[in-house]
Amino acid sequence: METGVHVLLSWGVDILVLLGRLAVGLLLVFAGWVKIRSGKSRFFHTLLAYDMFPPFVARSLARILPPVEVGIGGLLILGIFTQFAAIVSLLLLLLFTGAVSIALLNHKDIPCGCFDSHKTIQQQRWIIFSRNVAAILASYFIFIQNSQFLTLDGVFFITSSYWFTTLTIICNFVL
Repeated sequence: METGVHVLLSWGVDILVLLGRLAVGLLLVFAGWVKIRSGKSRFFHTLLAYDMFPPFVARSLARILPPVEVGIGGLLILGIFTQFAAIVSLLLLLLFTGAVSIALLNHKDIPCGCFDSHKTIQQQRWIIFSRNVAAILASYFIFIQNSQFLTLDGVFFITSSYWFTTLTIICNFVL
């Protein structure tokens, strides 16, 4: 039998996971949508300014990343493939944070590429870094908790691990 404290803590964790899903999901949807609206060319040139990718890779990333951000953010908000979306968001955020960190260490004064801001990463470095670290921790927390609270995964009584396994199998056949 569960005690009142255990039930209260469980609800608290579920609510924190929900808030994390919504925060990270909205962050990714907004960031991706802004990149889509501003055009592939602008994001492509921002990626080139980081000097981390050859032009053909930067061009591919400029086409792929914004819709992936919107899609993963939407999955987190709705609670579909939640663990998969949490892992992908974690990887995306690690990639973005790594790129910004390398640019900061190299004293590059370039646009972040996160939103439609004209401020450079040097001007808003602590805001970018703090936001990304918080989102990384939230994504990790979402993944390890595997909460079904207010998720479509939970509505259909199918666990996220089932979806994650199914997606892994599909990706292996497709790739």
